[in-house]
Amino acid sequence: MITIFGVNNFALGQAANAPQSRMLRRHIFADNVTSQKGAHSIKFGGYWEYQKGTGTYAYADPAAMELWSPEEVNAFNATVASPYQIAVPTTFNTLTDLLKLPVFGFQMGVGNPIQPPLYNRGAADHDNLFHVYAEDTWKIRPRFSLNYGLAWSYESNALNHDLSKPDYLAPIFGANSLGYEKHSPRNFSPMLGFAWTVTKDNKTVVRAGTAIYYDTWDVFNRLIERVILGPLGTGRALLGDSVFFSYLAGINGFSSLPPSLQPTSLSSQPTSFRGTELELLLPLLTKITAQELGQGTPDNTDLSVRNVQLFKTGQGIIPQNFRLPYSEHLSVGIQREVRPDLVVSADFVFRQYMHQLITNADLNHFYSAAGPVIPKCQSGQALNVTAECSTGVMEAMIDGGRSHYKGLLMKADKRFSHRTTGTLAYAYASQMGYNGLVDNSNWFASWGPQAGHQTLTGSLAVDLPWGFQVSGISSFQSAPPFEPYLSGLDLNGNGVVESAGESEIGGSPLPGIGYNRFGVSAGKSDLLQLVNQFNQNYAGKPTPLGQVVPTITLPANFSFPRSFNSQDLRVTKNFRIHERMRVSIFGECFNIFNIANLTNYNAALNAPGFGEATQRTPNIFGTGGPRAFQFGSRILF
Repeated sequence: MITIFGVNNFALGQAANAPQSRMLRRHIFADNVTSQKGAHSIKFGGYWEYQKGTGTYAYADPAAMELWSPEEVNAFNATVASPYQIAVPTTFNTLTDLLKLPVFGFQMGVGNPIQPPLYNRGAADHDNLFHVYAEDTWKIRPRFSLNYGLAWSYESNALNHDLSKPDYLAPIFGANSLGYEKHSPRNFSPMLGFAWTVTKDNKTVVRAGTAIYYDTWDVFNRLIERVILGPLGTGRALLGDSVFFSYLAGINGFSSLPPSLQPTSLSSQPTSFRGTELELLLPLLTKITAQELGQGTPDNTDLSVRNVQLFKTGQGIIPQNFRLPYSEHLSVGIQREVRPDLVVSADFVFRQYMHQLITNADLNHFYSAAGPVIPKCQSGQALNVTAECSTGVMEAMIDGGRSHYKGLLMKADKRFSHRTTGTLAYAYASQMGYNGLVDNSNWFASWGPQAGHQTLTGSLAVDLPWGFQVSGISSFQSAPPFEPYLSGLDLNGNGVVESAGESEIGGSPLPGIGYNRFGVSAGKSDLLQLVNQFNQNYAGKPTPLGQVVPTITLPANFSFPRSFNSQDLRVTKNFRIHERMRVSIFGECFNIFNIANLTNYNAALNAPGFGEATQRTPNIFGTGGPRAFQFGSRILF
């Protein structure tokens, strides 16, 4: 698979997560009981869900590479003398032209693709989820009901409870946190609420409720760690370019460059190592790693030496105290029947999500200016299983993310009468939280808005004479937040990580304002001011990693994401064939005004095309895409 750093929505070759196969089985046993005892309506029950999954996952077969874009290479060339510039093609007509670009990074998979890996496979190929509950609706007064209840959930095998971590990882997790991952037996979910008919005419109701809900995750999330922590030779390992960097630096003469131009990694700056060279070296690199992994066997059970001790890099590692996510919900509202066919309501809703997943957090800080936690391997150490050194990142899955939603939800429902029915719903909300990993030393550097503030939806259906019915839906959402960033630059020296923005390109957020503020609480004038401040304070100066910060020049015309707007219409003709059969023929038009709901805006400030949309909402599923028509029929009998 080939992608281009700095170019959105471009990929060719075999997908990096293929080939794979899965055989999933799920069995659910459930029972619920309802009992009425005077003023109490009691419910209790539960379920047991057993799932088993096996398959194969030959990811990065034979490899996945990312190349520097021509714009990034030319920007680098503008900062160095001609003898050290990297030549790139001026046109790209063939794959060979493309592979002449320098390599930004690559990953390759090696080992047995069977999932779960063979070590202790019977303990890792299944999971049990138990849930029991009891609740009561107590009608204390004719117009007041109290709801309360308690549930308990337990998951037996969502984590790798049979694998500890080797002492090799003690500098990262601590000597006291290398034990088995533990499942929480205390996932209790209390619930409390009430409904109160305030007025004697029974037309006004006040209601409130609060509860805690526990979530699960896909069991395959723990399979990569089973390879990393498994006995030598078991499973399929995913190796990054950092494992081979010293070897590639030697054959490409990186050490002969001036000290200021010596790369610290393939992604620190464009180098003379090109895609064509990687393509030629892949068979050799694959053979070497397979031989080293072959020191063990696919069915090895000896935990004295783990895969992570051989390759000294890893992904998907789960801390010992990892907790599955849960959410806290609270709502308070009022509903009023204005007339027999019209009901209005308003609710305040608060939801808080805890222990959300943080992925790709490098606890080793391998690319940081201060150096990794486990020192980099020196000559001859890389394949020595007893050496306490590292060749790359130690990416973990952390349960430290969180977010919250606060919203005022208003709704008007017109029940069917006089041949019409309709609904109008409006929400004004604030949704804040973790938006992805943008700073490897501050996971909450991305804390900010996750969506726009306003949503408006209206629907209407009208019965017309001669069996016709016309119905429509209109949708509006205010503009989503937008985060400008600096592609390929690590301003604080923590190691360039993937941006959480739409572009998913490594870089640093524009400093001077909170994350994801543009389009929600900040506008173009704020961006112009921040860019001027950035050019004064950062431009021309080196980053902690030695990168020279460029001057940002905004294009004359750029845009932020716009609001979403779409109207859909359906016309139906009903035919009654006889008493027990009816035929409906309908035609539909989606986005009848053909509004361009543009998405995926280029957010890289130091790359061409900043502020340009690269996609629009598709019309394959749902509304909002280019105008589309659909015709169909339905038979009811």
